[in-house]
Amino acid sequence: MPRKPISQRYDLIPPLGLKAVAEVMYEGAAKYPDLPWRSYRAEGGDETPVNHAVSHVYKGLSLEPGTTERARQLAKAAVNLLMQIDIEQMRGDPSPVIAFRLTKEPSSPTVLGPLPPSNLPKASA
Repeated sequence: MPRKPISQRYDLIPPLGLKAVAEVMYEGAAKYPDLPWRSYRAEGGDETPVNHAVSHVYKGLSLEPGTTERARQLAKAAVNLLMQIDIEQMRGDPSPVIAFRLTKEPSSPTVLGPLPPSNLPKASA
């Protein structure tokens, strides 16, 4: 039986960039344990993640190339852009999202339902 064509290429995601994004998410979760980013970012209905991303890009580009702090600022920009992409996807297709939550079994997925309509940002007209 032939396989279905693959529409995503996770194997092409730069591993060091992905690791940097995961580190930023870890730091954010430790700093704001009671503030789930999806509902927090979506409640405002604005482009807050994009604004934060641009700010981190400019800050990162102002730093010396090859430094840890420059890479960290760019990873923070990537995190914010990924958050905005997630919000945009939820606006267009609020189907359930698969997320991984740290439990005794880290590999067991938890299905998160869509954001309640009151928490979805309004699309700009």
